[in-house]
Amino acid sequence: MLNRSFRGYLLDLIRVILICHFVLFVGLRANSQPPKKERINILYSNGKTKEKGKKKHGLKQGTWLIYNQEGWLEQRIKYKNNIAIWQVYYDSKQRKVKMIDKNGQEVPYKGCNCKN
Repeated sequence: MLNRSFRGYLLDLIRVILICHFVLFVGLRANSQPPKKERINILYSNGKTKEKGKKKHGLKQGTWLIYNQEGWLEQRIKYKNNIAIWQVYYDSKQRKVKMIDKNGQEVPYKGCNCKN
């Protein structure tokens, strides 16, 4: 009789441990994943936008805009999975002054598929 109740107690204890393990594992896994898509807007201390763009699964995606502290556009960067595909630099009059491809080479503006 004593063995039977001990066996039942042991089985109940194992069930509780397995349930707790499952709940903790699923809960931690769900909380450790970044949001699928998010909009990012990083500000300077003066409240003006420094960078803005989108992330997907924690990686930069699409076009990111970089501004100076006065609020002027300085750079536009196209990302794919956190890798810069191209970068366009602007002067203080918001004119394109330089474009860099993913290999770090300066390229002409024609055919860059960029939009102002």
